[in-house]
Amino acid sequence: MKHILAIILIAFVNQSAMTQSNLHTPLDSLPRAFREDGLLSPAGEANLREAISSDEMSILYQRGATLRSLSEDDYAAQIFAYLASAYSAAHYNRRGIPVITEVMIQFDLSSWPPPENHPRGQEMRDTVTARMRQVPGFIEERDRLREADRSQVKFQVLDARTEVFYPPISAPATGPMNLVPSDRSVSGLDCRATLNSLRKHGLIDEGTYERYRADIARNGLLPDHLLLQRIAMEEGQQIYLREQARQRSQAVKSLTENGILSAQIADQLLLDTAFLQSDERADFYPILGPAFRLRVGEPRTAQQLADAVREDLCKLDPAFCEVEVVLDQYNPATDTVKIYDTSPLLQTILRPFNAYLDRLNAAYRLYFGVASPGGQTEESWDLYLFQFTSPELRLLASPAVSSQLPSIDSAGARFLSPADVADIVSRLEELGLTAQLSSNEIARAEECIRSGTVHGIVELLRCYPGISRPQTSEDLETPKSLNRNILADATGTLYINYRAGRKPESYYLRLPVAVAEYIERLYPYALFSLD
Repeated sequence: MKHILAIILIAFVNQSAMTQSNLHTPLDSLPRAFREDGLLSPAGEANLREAISSDEMSILYQRGATLRSLSEDDYAAQIFAYLASAYSAAHYNRRGIPVITEVMIQFDLSSWPPPENHPRGQEMRDTVTARMRQVPGFIEERDRLREADRSQVKFQVLDARTEVFYPPISAPATGPMNLVPSDRSVSGLDCRATLNSLRKHGLIDEGTYERYRADIARNGLLPDHLLLQRIAMEEGQQIYLREQARQRSQAVKSLTENGILSAQIADQLLLDTAFLQSDERADFYPILGPAFRLRVGEPRTAQQLADAVREDLCKLDPAFCEVEVVLDQYNPATDTVKIYDTSPLLQTILRPFNAYLDRLNAAYRLYFGVASPGGQTEESWDLYLFQFTSPELRLLASPAVSSQLPSIDSAGARFLSPADVADIVSRLEELGLTAQLSSNEIARAEECIRSGTVHGIVELLRCYPGISRPQTSEDLETPKSLNRNILADATGTLYINYRAGRKPESYYLRLPVAVAEYIERLYPYALFSLD
């Protein structure tokens, strides 16, 4: 059970590389040091200390935030992200966003401020003013801004009628509002002090300090949360790129060790910094040895795409010319193909060709990968067709490789060679798959397997009538929910919920834990992909 849950968690945790900073203040002393510097309030000190001890903080990079475990190598990026979040929440609250939102709801107002002639307009403004005076740091911020040099302060316009900074920012902020001292400005008046503290504690180097100091001198003060976010994203992006390169290098090495990539190609890729740092996963398609690449222009009907695929497959193997493609779920004449909705259509096109390979007991099956060059446009995109064997698919579905590949990362769930079927059936029976089945159910399963229609591990399991069954309304009352797809009863038997293809029905697989764990080791994520 723990093994399966660990696999699920690993699939959703994005881990990045770590940076090395020259910290002058010990990590466990930073919360107190920040309070003494005025960066954090006593509540902020306690909150940061708890965040550090919980061993889970965040880093920021260009595509957003990701959770990480704190380590001595990436603390700087995580501290920046924490401070950015704390100051963003303080800025958000001191500008009155939550208060104004509450008042708008209370008075059923669609926008702020209320119209001049609104009969309750003054009451609304008075309500906002009264509530804002209770927000930690608001009065201090307001008074300091009134005395500040307006030419130096950005993003601040004070609404004298409500004493709220107007117009309010719309970007959401999360976190407690009291992490920043009430006498500390979050609007930029103290941003130089913030920069000095980061340098003092060794969180930024002299070059970074001078660059931001010059920017402030040239362009004026800016809110601390924006300063901190910029620094955090610079640091986090470097961590992200290094981790991306590490993961790609690992994927390239795995592909090479298992014979999918040649050593010569691998050596070239491992020296290609742009490739290693790219997070465009379709970059891997051209190097995986596709059987062919089909350039698709828009618009193209489903039938036109099917005809083009069939034409290229005929060139690949003349025997494929005898295969018929039936698009019974599409209007072949009018349904156009969209890049973000190709998967069901491609599966429909490839199904008869893979059925033909089933009948031949061929060692490989056909798979498509979709790539759109030039920034995800729909005018022109590529289809890469691959001839993958079961061992290759298992490798592509492994954690070492799957994070770098789009579309085919769970492909190992969809194809079993005849030899694989025989081996896995024998092993699953040893682990107790058929222990609770009748002789009639086992005979029906054997007949199903011999029919040659088993394309994946789930289809194999569905051959056993006592293992797979449709979900019913009674299943909604579950003994114990482990996640959205997995249930367990008191005996430890797993009930794994999945949907089959494009059908609306849901099914349960009733499996002994040992069987489920074995399948997950052999075909990672196979049981949990909505295939």
